[in-house]
Amino acid sequence: MAPPADHSASPTPPVSNGQESGSPLAISLPSGSRIGLGLAAALCVAVAATRLHRRRRRPLEIDSEFSEHNSEPPIAAPVLKARKAHLDTYAERAAPIPSDPELVRKDLSAAEPDHLVVGVRDGQALTIPLAGLSLGLSGDGAHAAARAIATELLAKAHRYRAEVLMPQTDAQALFPGDDITDLSTVLDGLTITPSLDEAIDCMEAELLRRGRILEMTEQPDVSALRTDDPAEPLPTVLLIASVPAYNGNVHGLATLGHRYGIGVLALGAWPSGTSVKLSSDVTVTDAHGPNAERLAGAHLFHLTTIDAAGMLQTIRTATGTEAEAGSSPPSEDAPSEAEPRTASIVVPAPRPSEEAPRPPVRLDVLGHVHLHTSDGPIDTGLRQRARDLLAYLALHPDGVTRDRASADLWPDDSPESVAPTFNTAVSNIRSVLRAATGLSEPMYVIHSAGKYRIDHEVVEVDLWRVTGALAEAQQATDDATRIKALTLVAGHCAGEFASGLTQEWAEIHREHLRRVTSDALANLARLIQEDDPERALLVLEQAITHDPYSEPLYRRIMRLQARLDRPDAVRRTYRLLTARLNELDAEPEEETRKLVNSSTSTSNRN
Repeated sequence: MAPPADHSASPTPPVSNGQESGSPLAISLPSGSRIGLGLAAALCVAVAATRLHRRRRRPLEIDSEFSEHNSEPPIAAPVLKARKAHLDTYAERAAPIPSDPELVRKDLSAAEPDHLVVGVRDGQALTIPLAGLSLGLSGDGAHAAARAIATELLAKAHRYRAEVLMPQTDAQALFPGDDITDLSTVLDGLTITPSLDEAIDCMEAELLRRGRILEMTEQPDVSALRTDDPAEPLPTVLLIASVPAYNGNVHGLATLGHRYGIGVLALGAWPSGTSVKLSSDVTVTDAHGPNAERLAGAHLFHLTTIDAAGMLQTIRTATGTEAEAGSSPPSEDAPSEAEPRTASIVVPAPRPSEEAPRPPVRLDVLGHVHLHTSDGPIDTGLRQRARDLLAYLALHPDGVTRDRASADLWPDDSPESVAPTFNTAVSNIRSVLRAATGLSEPMYVIHSAGKYRIDHEVVEVDLWRVTGALAEAQQATDDATRIKALTLVAGHCAGEFASGLTQEWAEIHREHLRRVTSDALANLARLIQEDDPERALLVLEQAITHDPYSEPLYRRIMRLQARLDRPDAVRRTYRLLTARLNELDAEPEEETRKLVNSSTSTSNRN
C-alpha cells in the first residue's frame, strides 16, 4: 500500500557543500577507490572494536613454559590505510592519538547519521541529507558510488543508528559474493529482502510505525523525537534499490522521508527526485532534479568490490563475530597483502656486565617514546621520524637492514626518498644525543655488517628489561627461577609499546607485547597463588589494568576471589567486566555468568 500523504512534511533538505578546515577531503586507495573521512573514521572504530573483541576472547597461554600465539586473520590493507588516514588528522591538529578503547568509548555517544559527505565539488566537500533523500545514480560509476555510500552507513549502523535496506539482487550487484549476506546475519543495521516489493513493504510498515510513535509522543518528526527520547531506537533508514521509473510507492516514501528519517537511493535514473549520471571515473556528467545544480560536476567517492569486501569483513568482526576460515576467499584480482611481521620470538638485548657503568642515555618505548639523560628528558631537537626509528630499533636489538626498516617505517615513501630519510633520522638521533650528553665519540646507532642497531653500551631501553625477563622465564628450568623472572616482568611492564604511533609495524608489536605480558602475569599468579593468594590477586589485577578487555583474566580473578570466600569481590569484578564489555555491545559469556552465580549461591548457603 502507498503511504498516506503528509502535507506537514518539510521539503527535502538541499545538498550542501562544506569542508572541515584542515582536513583532507578524500583518501585515495591503491586499488583506485576513493573514500571520505567519514568512512575512514567509521572503519577506524571498527578496527578498534575488532581488536578489543579479539582481546576479550583470547584464551590465556599459561600452561606452557612460554606463550606461543596463533596469528589472527589480518585486517584488510585498504581498511588499515583508511584507519591511518583518519588517525593522521589528529597529528595534523597536534591532538593526542586516541587508543582503541578511547575510540570505542567516544563512539558510544555518536549520533545517528543524518548527512553523509559523498564526494568533492569545486574543492569543497559535497554533503547529502539522508532523511528525505531522493537520489538516483546511473551510468558507469553508479554502483561504485552507491557501494561507498552503503558501506559507510553499514559501518555506522551499530547501536540502532542506521539501517540499510536492499533487495537481494541489488545487494549482490553492489557486493558480489557472500560477504553482504554473512553481514546481514550479525548486523542489525542491514536488511536484505527477496524482492523490491518486500523491501517496500518493510519501508511502509516502518513508516506507519514511526507515524504512530510521533502521534503518541506529539513530536513533529523523528529528529525531534530523538532529541526528546534518545533511548527510542529509530535508526536512519536508507532504501538502496533498482526502482522502476515513477514507482508510486517508492516516490511516496521519499516524499515523506524527511519527517520519518527515511531516504531512497535509486540505482538508475530517478525522475521522482534528483537524478545524476556518473562517468567511469565517478564524475557527475549530467544531473536533473531539485539538487542538480549542486551535484553537477561533482566527483563522488567510490569503492571497488574488493575494497568493499575487506571493509565488510571488518564491519563484521567489529560485532565480535569472526567469519569462518575460508568462507570468503580473496579474488585472484585482489592486490596481494603481505603477511604482517609479528614479534613471534622475544629477542632480549645483550646484557652489560655488572662492572660496566650505567649507560648515559635511557630510551623509553613503553608508553610514549622518550629519550632521557642524567639531566632529565630530552624534549627538543628529536624529529618524529627519528623517534619512530628509535622505537623500531628497540624491537630489533640484534640489528636490522636499512631497507627492511624503511619498508616498515615509511611504506608510502618513494624508493628514491627512503634512503635519505633513513640517513637523516640516524643523523638526527646522533646529533641530539651528542648535544644532550656532551659525548661526541659514541655513535648511539651503530652500523655493522649491513645492519643498524642501538648501541646498548651507551643506551639502555626499558623494553629490553621486559624482553630479557621474558627470555629468562622461557629458559627457566624450575618454578623459583621462573617466578623471579616473571616478577621482573611485572615490575617493568609500565605501559603499552610506543603509544601514539599508528604505523602497522608498531601496532603489530604493541598487540604482541600486550599478549605475552598478560600471559606472563597470569602465569606468575598461577605459580604463586597456592603460597600467596593475596599477591596473586594483585598480579592479576595488574594484568587487568594492562589488558582490561580480557574476559579470561576476569574469570581467573573471580575464581581466586571465590576460593578466598569473597562473593562481594566476585560481583564487583563481574560488574567491572560488564561495564567494559558494554562498550563493545557485548555481554559476559555463559561461563563467566556461572562463576558469579555459583559464588553468590555458595555465599547464600553459608
